[in-house]
Amino acid sequence: MKRFILFFSLLSLVGCTTLSIPEGFDGDLLTSHSTDIISLVNDRSYESVVEQFREDLKPMITLEELSLNLENKLVSVGAYTSMKSLYLMKLKIPLRMKPMPW
Repeated sequence: MKRFILFFSLLSLVGCTTLSIPEGFDGDLLTSHSTDIISLVNDRSYESVVEQFREDLKPMITLEELSLNLENKLVSVGAYTSMKSLYLMKLKIPLRMKPMPW
């Protein structure tokens, strides 16, 4: 569960160069969606964050677990304030991911 939360956090906060994004993904769309998710987390709109999950990911974490973990992170490190740069990177481990339907 902690790995899923870490992966989700990293996916939301990091990124890839356009050349290394897997086929079927759009770098501008990933960047836009990542910043939207970050805003939802900062606003503590955790239910809206869960609504963004793919259906096959939703059973992996409950709203309560996500809320607790994100709240603990926000308390310890503070809210995200700005983005100086964003790097989208292709993961080296297979995740069986499909492009998101946004």
